Amino acid sequence: MYSAIHPEKVKNLITIATPGDFDLDDSLLSVWTKNIKEDYLLNAFGNLPGIILNAAFILRNPINISISLKNPVV
Repeated sequence: MYSAIHPEKVKNLITIATPGDFDLDDSLLSVWTKNIKEDYLLNAFGNLPGIILNAAFILRNPINISISLKNPVV
């Protein structure tokens, strides 16, 4: 947000998780975000707890995470 407001002060921006267009896929996360009532979450939690964010990203590919947990890379 800062770089969008003050582009003259930011030379480079590196993001860990960039925003996505959830209209492009039919993953569980996409379906969930299209139907979420964000006001309810904000009223209940203020800032969204990390555990809910982690669960949301797991919904993008639940099969992959379950395989990864059974066969961890060491």
